[in-house]
Amino acid sequence: MAVVNAGRYGFYRVNYEPQTWEAIAEEASSPDYVSAIDLAGMLDDSFHLSFSPTHLDATVFMNMTAALGTRQMPEYDPWVVAIGGLRRARVLLANLGQSSPQWLGCAAMLDGYIAGPEFTAPPPLPIRLLRGGFVDASSESPRGFIDAAFIPGQDGYGLTFDVTPGQPAGARLLRPLVLLMAGEAGNLGVQRTAYTMWGSARKSRMALHPDVEEAVTALAVLGDASEFTLVLDSVKTQYKTATSPEKRAMYLEALSYAQYTDDIFSVLQYALSSEVPVEEMPTLIAAVGRRGGNSFAAAWAFLSQNMGAIMARYGSNGGAAYSVGRMLDQLAQLLVEDGAEMAAMRKVLSGSYNGEALDSFTLLRSANESVITNGVWLTNGATQITPRPASRIATDRPDRQRPEDNPDLDDLVLDDAYYEEMGISREDVMEQLAWDPADVDPESYDIGDRPGSSHRPGSRQLLQGDDADDVEVQQPMGNSSSWADDRFGGEWVA
Repeated sequence: MAVVNAGRYGFYRVNYEPQTWEAIAEEASSPDYVSAIDLAGMLDDSFHLSFSPTHLDATVFMNMTAALGTRQMPEYDPWVVAIGGLRRARVLLANLGQSSPQWLGCAAMLDGYIAGPEFTAPPPLPIRLLRGGFVDASSESPRGFIDAAFIPGQDGYGLTFDVTPGQPAGARLLRPLVLLMAGEAGNLGVQRTAYTMWGSARKSRMALHPDVEEAVTALAVLGDASEFTLVLDSVKTQYKTATSPEKRAMYLEALSYAQYTDDIFSVLQYALSSEVPVEEMPTLIAAVGRRGGNSFAAAWAFLSQNMGAIMARYGSNGGAAYSVGRMLDQLAQLLVEDGAEMAAMRKVLSGSYNGEALDSFTLLRSANESVITNGVWLTNGATQITPRPASRIATDRPDRQRPEDNPDLDDLVLDDAYYEEMGISREDVMEQLAWDPADVDPESYDIGDRPGSSHRPGSRQLLQGDDADDVEVQQPMGNSSSWADDRFGGEWVA
């Protein structure tokens, strides 16, 4: 089987026929057939194409993440892409769950897939992470990346909090990402071990190893609510006394991991204090919102109530419209419906602050596009990776579609009630479906030449030759380097 864009040299995404994706997922389980860089690229393609109205089912990406479980080495590139996609999926499901509680079951199942058997268990030694979906939990012998990978210098299998000399760079870079993701998803063993390590370091005044400091600090904030004030005050002190920008950013990000409503608002209120420089204030608010779910709702509620105070912190120096607008745009990209958070955004954008007005037209357009694009992902099979929401299951009514009649819909009934629940209209979706798929950018940027678009047009190229029936390539037109610079800061995640 030939992989298109091998080596990831081209600035385009590649889509395959469903049966080809299945074959790729199977082949990708061996590094002998699919290289780490190609696996990373296909993970990235499969995730982002699931946001396109006429393209890929979300389960393709999940199948590709499962392929990571049988590779026997720590490979940073594909894992960082997989973790980013899984984190985005968690956030979108949790955000929709704020108004439609049945989706919280979907989010919980995804967390179980990520966190694995230690989801409710005390910490084993060594801690083994991300087993759900990646290994056969009934097998007596360890399997999968986390369970089976042998890290040089480590006593036993798996990726643990222990850092010893001689470990490869890939394992060291992956460690904080994997530990943090597992803790976020509810792995109690990881959470408890992180809190114990944080407490021991605090009492002994010994520094944590740099490889685990980020994960341990953030998971300590995420931990026991009864100790939250103690942890919060300690991390605030570390933030205030840190001298390097990297350390300050790490502690500020850790504060955003508060998980209970009162604690979340306490962190958001801290953003208004003089201890947080005005240039770092939007960073903290956006970091809280990016956690999703309760944190996302709290961030928008806080903004709607305190935008005057936020803008006032900039004084007469200017720059407020740009800094705050950038923060609002980051949060707008996580909207899933026209609900309470969208109403909060409209309220924020309707005001005038110290003579500075936010770019309401651009921000509202970005928000509306995000609602549609994220809604597309939810209808592109997001429920297939999780329990089906009860309200979406087809009934025995003759006017309802049945699973056996159209199994690809995964029991979803696209009726008026569905669109109302999603916060979008049937007309919005039909308009989206009428666009050329190459004109839809999953990151909510316009790259097509639709009416009102000011960006470069896209084009669709069909591969010729033996793979012509299997592959469709999306290629941005114009100078590919400048296109990447405009849209992604010149970086390509391969």
